[in-house]
Amino acid sequence: MTLFYPSAVHYGGPGGAIYTWIVASVFHLCVSFSLAEICSAWPSSGGLYYWSAKLGGRRHGPILSWFTAYMNLVGEISSIAGYAFGLSLIIFSCIAFYVPGYECSPWQPGLLAIVFVVLWGIINSTNDIVLARTMELAIASQVLGSIAVIVILLTCAPVRKSASFIFTTFEPQTHHHHSPLYSGFISVTFPSWVWIGYDSSAHISEETVNAYKGVSKSLIYSILLNSVLGFLLIVALSLTTQSLNLFQDENLFIYTPVMSFHDATQSETVALILTSLVALALFFGGLSVNTVNSRMIFAFARDDGFGRYVSSKLRYMHAKTRVPLHALWTSSCLTIVILVLSFGLPSGGQQGAISFATASLLSAYTLPIFAKVAIKSREYMPGEFSLGSLSTFIGWTSVVWVSFIIVVLCFPSEFPLTLENFNYSSILLAVVLLIISAVWIISARHWYTGPIRRIDEYDVARMERSIIAAKDALAEIGALSAVTLGDGVASYARMS
Repeated sequence: MTLFYPSAVHYGGPGGAIYTWIVASVFHLCVSFSLAEICSAWPSSGGLYYWSAKLGGRRHGPILSWFTAYMNLVGEISSIAGYAFGLSLIIFSCIAFYVPGYECSPWQPGLLAIVFVVLWGIINSTNDIVLARTMELAIASQVLGSIAVIVILLTCAPVRKSASFIFTTFEPQTHHHHSPLYSGFISVTFPSWVWIGYDSSAHISEETVNAYKGVSKSLIYSILLNSVLGFLLIVALSLTTQSLNLFQDENLFIYTPVMSFHDATQSETVALILTSLVALALFFGGLSVNTVNSRMIFAFARDDGFGRYVSSKLRYMHAKTRVPLHALWTSSCLTIVILVLSFGLPSGGQQGAISFATASLLSAYTLPIFAKVAIKSREYMPGEFSLGSLSTFIGWTSVVWVSFIIVVLCFPSEFPLTLENFNYSSILLAVVLLIISAVWIISARHWYTGPIRRIDEYDVARMERSIIAAKDALAEIGALSAVTLGDGVASYARMS
């Protein structure tokens, strides 16, 4: 959040940051509702690609599943790289801020990012108990860390701006003359960079008790909680920022959270504490995405999505720890490759990489939703969580919103265009889609048919629900019988 907040203020002022967050929260909540409804019907570690296969039917399922899986894979690996690189930038920015004269070499943040990726791989290679504790720490760092930042900012800031100022100031902090409409479009990408990864719980649904209810609830609760905490954090940052000059053109690309926190609190110690909380949240966030991505790779390999030979290697699971080690370290190695390729990228290249990761994940989110509302497979049977008559409306709203955001993510943010500020996300998307399409046309369409039905999951789901319904019915019958018997005994006693 604190890494992307400057971009929103830069193009739309404090008011733009606040209102674009509210709008994006509402629409992303629609996406989470749609995904939660699908997940309730088919909880699977395959998640998005599995749902696309099911909802696309026999004719469209394989190709939809193929594109969903690879866009999800590419997006998550890029996100892990983003977490690692962002974390390393925060650390080096703190060193530069507190050590006068220190200059960071371009390759140093990338090298430290690689160290973090390796460390995440080592932690994820342990057993389920360690992973469970780290997931709890991840949640605590995100939730409690955000609350702590909000409270400390509001408490320690020497001067706070008025509520009327932050809610009514939309003046861009840029010397480039954008139309208000274009500035609004650019501002709305800021929350979209943050709203990724909320399908994570679906990928560990096979390790979740009562997944038909629990996973769907977690999808929705995560968005609701992040919406509220994000709104409060944006308001706190806007109220306590002493000078909006931090977000002007000449300062935007050297902005760091430690600078913002120092400006807000006028205390080097407090700024370091707040920055440490942000760094901790990034560390556990990257760790959890690495965990989730390894499960997705394992599930796709289990369905021979990487070809028979490669899939046979990637679906290996350690006998004792029950961790998909080959999938895990494949994810880590691919992340390292991306980090190496990003060494020395211009600012436009870094923005393009972030936008590309976001667009890839959002496209993977919307493909199963599109399949549900457009193709309407007969295999779909609502689960424990259902939107009822609103399902189609919310589904189409999600599809239109995500499509709009993907287009806007490819817009250039500055004019005139140069090699330094060009948004390369459109080129990256085009290249990746071209490769995925070429592999499908040349080879994969002949052998990839979607998830392999070792057991018909649809029938299993129906049987499980039937068993639950039967147990509930028996319980009700038993309770009714007990009441009836009790009434009979009481009547007999009165007669006697």
